[in-house]
Order: sequence, then structure tokens, then C-alpha cells
Amino acid sequence: VYLTLHSLSKSLSENMEEGYNEIIVNSRQRRNIKGENTMQNCGYCQGGELLAKFGIKICDLDVSQLILFKEQSHPGRCIVAYKDHVSEIVNISEEERNRYFADVTKAANAIHKAFGPKKVNYGAYGDTGCHLHFHLVPKYEDDPFEWGGVFAMNPDRKYLTDAEYDEMIEKIKANL
Repeated sequence: VYLTLHSLSKSLSENMEEGYNEIIVNSRQRRNIKGENTMQNCGYCQGGELLAKFGIKICDLDVSQLILFKEQSHPGRCIVAYKDHVSEIVNISEEERNRYFADVTKAANAIHKAFGPKKVNYGAYGDTGCHLHFHLVPKYEDDPFEWGGVFAMNPDRKYLTDAEYDEMIEKIKANL
């Protein structure tokens, strides 16, 4: 279904009034998802205070942004958030998906080089924040907390000083 700019604008404003978030996947596909997290309250889209609740932006990558997760029970834990507000990996083209996974790979390589984890776990959930993103969670064998199991989304165990966050961000940037 092709939408003209006028009908798109009209459709979007009508649906937003009804509590829908319209996502244009490409010029032939349109999705409305009632109650979905909107761009206006998305930390990845808005940045600022919304992002600061859980993360610190490190830098932009090719089609995403790299964010340091503030809770650092797993040193080097980051998030790779896609550049646009889409909910699912199936909502982007194959080319964009390949570029996104190249960004994830680049971030994982930087984490391995900077912190030397035994393994990096990858988590993509988005139940409450419907923006395509992956958690990159370094796992260390000497960590009795979670080695050999799944990671807690937010264990709320370890937060750093501003200087420690800055140092961690510089280590990651130096290895990108």
C-alpha cells in the first residue's frame, strides 16, 4: 500500500490521537501497534533525561548508537540501539539488518578488547521499550554472581562514579 504524504500525515495524526504509534517500515508496508512505546517517551530516540535513567551515550555507529548501561555488574555492559524507532528486527530491510549486526559485532569486539570477558551474551527483549536494541553483557568466569546462567536485566548491584564511567567509555571508544 503506497501512502501519499498528505494521507500519511492525516493517518498519523488520527492514529496518534487514538493512542497508536505508526511505524513506516518502508514505502509499501505500514504497521499500527496500539499502546506501543512511542518515540516521544523513548530514551533511545529522545536521549537526555530519558536515556540518563539507564545509560550514557558513547557514540553513533553506522546505523545505531552505542550506549553504556549504567548498572555495571558486568563491566563493559552496553546497548546497541538501532537509529530509528522500530520494534522488531523484521521491520528493517535486509541491508539495514546486516549493517545493524555489523554495529553489534563492532561493539562486541570493542568490549572483548577493552575488558577481556570470557563471553559476551546478547539479549534482545523490548517488552516494555519497543525500540530495536541489543544488550551486550560481558560475562567473566570469576564472577560467582552469574557465570553459567542468564543475566539479570538490572541486578541493581553496581553503579560507578562519573570518572569511572568516563574511563570505561574511553576504553570502549579506543577499541572501536
